[in-house]
Amino acid sequence: MRGERLAPLAYVSTALLVMVVSFWLEPRFPLRREIAKPAGLLVCALAMLLFTWALAHLRSAFLGNVDPVTNQLFTSGPYRWLRHPTYLATVIALIGLALALRSPWGLAVTLVLFLPAAIYRARLEESALACRFGPAWDDYAARTGFLFPKLW
Repeated sequence: MRGERLAPLAYVSTALLVMVVSFWLEPRFPLRREIAKPAGLLVCALAMLLFTWALAHLRSAFLGNVDPVTNQLFTSGPYRWLRHPTYLATVIALIGLALALRSPWGLAVTLVLFLPAAIYRARLEESALACRFGPAWDDYAARTGFLFPKLW
């Protein structure tokens, strides 16, 4: 399917675009560099911890594919609370990068282009997971949040 081929390209290219505009485009947020840089790097580091935690549960199932590569539905670790912790971690990391570089353009591209690309890719994955796991997926999806944990 065409969307399955475009989703990874959109995801990666918009992430790269966030990085490019964060580094090179002016103006900058009126935050002192001494505050913005460590705060943004801390946000990035926390996001990468979440990403690493999710990868530790996926192991070899994390191959960049939209279709599942194993017959196991992952429901432990961060997947206990949300279905797409790696996408959330990447969004948070890109927000941290924009903060560290004091880039309103980086933040805008993250929210306007990257986040929709991540959601699109996640929706494609969810369709594939629903086909593969059927009622087990439906039960899992009903009790977990999409990008954010359910609080109720």
